Amino acid sequence: MKSDSGTTIPPRCTFTTGRGHRCRMLALSGTPFCFSHQPKPEPDPIIAPELAEAAGTLASPEDVHRALSKIFQLLAEDRISLKKAGVFCFLTQNILRAQREIAVKQKLQAELEERNRPPRPSSWNVPTGIRPDPPIFASDESTRR
Repeated sequence: MKSDSGTTIPPRCTFTTGRGHRCRMLALSGTPFCFSHQPKPEPDPIIAPELAEAAGTLASPEDVHRALSKIFQLLAEDRISLKKAGVFCFLTQNILRAQREIAVKQKLQAELEERNRPPRPSSWNVPTGIRPDPPIFASDESTRR
């Protein structure tokens, strides 16, 4: 489209509201819509099973590491958005923190149980150092007779 002065006017977004008003933003190159009204791409249906397979149960740090590696790979291949990758990374960070807290709690519980456990009876016959009779020395024997 050309204006009266001969300059080209960039095309406007073709989105119309429910009342029939047209968007005033400029359209992106190669599309009839602006950034806000650009249709969202369809999600890749293969991503979810791939992530689920990589994640496993997320019960160990190794599972979380595999899931993060898969997220990085999908992001590098531009198969997921940066926003979605950020959400996944935030969630895995919280999972790792929870796993650490569970491990610390279990360790403290085990230490508490160890401290509160009654001592086991020993099968060894260890001398205590207390004798029922005082020791008799050779010099004392001669004086007693």
